[in-house]
Parts: sequence; structure tokens; C-alpha cells
Amino acid sequence: MILIFTIIGIFVLFLLKYYIYNKENRGIKLKEFFISKKFCEILIELMIIVLGATIAINFTNIQEKQKDKQNAIDLLEEARFEIYESHKLNKVLIEQYNQKNIGIAQLKYNAKNNNATLREILDNSMIIVTISSLSYRVLCNNVDNANSFYGFIARADKKDKGIYTYIRTMNSHLETIMFEIDNEILYLKGKRSEKNLKVMYNHYFNTKYKSVDSK
Repeated sequence: MILIFTIIGIFVLFLLKYYIYNKENRGIKLKEFFISKKFCEILIELMIIVLGATIAINFTNIQEKQKDKQNAIDLLEEARFEIYESHKLNKVLIEQYNQKNIGIAQLKYNAKNNNATLREILDNSMIIVTISSLSYRVLCNNVDNANSFYGFIARADKKDKGIYTYIRTMNSHLETIMFEIDNEILYLKGKRSEKNLKVMYNHYFNTKYKSVDSK
């Protein structure tokens, strides 16, 4: 939009310059104007204006992108804290259950999957165009999976031993979410390239599921 107004402004300025020059030179023809010294002066002046406008537009765009990135970082950090709180509680519950300090019913009624902030973030159009496509996909998939297993926990009977597996699997997805948020934040801060972003995620994914397969 700024570029369109700039082009229109330059065109209007050119016509105005020609009109003034035409008045001063008693109705000079347009063809004569194009080969005159004045036309070259006006052309240089307009080129300077175009260059200045281009620099200003690019500078504004860079500032807007940096602002969007910082907003995305702030929101992701808030979402990560929320996820971390749920993950930490679930981890304690799993440990307590393994030590036979609590029963399966306590797992069911105390398990947490608080990812409301992250869901809102992933529905935000500004975030969608700011974060990497890899992180968006990873976060969306793991949020959906965590929600699915949280639903299994909610619907399960309080004596269902499968709750233990559900909560561990849900926590695994929450862990992946935290990793990818950290990965994306480093990318948004310019500390990690898009290539490195993918390399780090692939390494994390392969290491994590290789260790699971070997058990």
C-alpha cells in the first residue's frame, strides 16, 4: 500500500513539475521537454525520491518483522511455562505412582494438560506467518496428540491401568512441545538458521524414539 501511494505521488509530482516548466517556457511541447536539461534534473530528483522511499519502506518492513518476531517469542515463552507446569506435575505423579505412593485414580484426577495459551497462539494469523512451518506443524501435531490422550484419561474408568500409559504418552508430547518452542525461539532470535532448526528437531526426534524402541 505504501509503495502504491509512493508511485502515485511520484507521478503527480512529475506532472506538476512539467506543468510549472510548461508555464515558464510558454507552452513547451512534451517532446521538447523530454530532451531538455530540465527533464534530466527532474528525473534525477525523482530517482532520489524513489530510492529514499524504497529505503524507508524496507526499514519499516524490517521493524515490523522484528516486532512480530518479538511478540511471537513473548507468547511462546508464556505458552512454554504453561506446558512446563503440566509436564512437571505429571512427571511427579508418574514417579509417585511408580513408588506406589498413589493409586491409578490419583493419576486420573490430577493429571494436567494445560495448553490453552498455545492453542490460541497457533490460531493467531500473525504467529502463523511469523514462525517456521516446521515448528507450526510439530506444535499443532503434538498439541492434538496430547489433547487426545488427555481425553482418554478423562473418559477412562478410575481403575483402568491404561491411564498410566496415557499420562506417560501425553507427557511425552508435552516434552516435545517444550523442545520445539525452545528450538523456534532460538530461530526467531536469529541464533539458529532454518536448516539448523530442522537438524536439531530431527536429532531430538530420532534420539527420543530410538531410545524408546531400544527399551
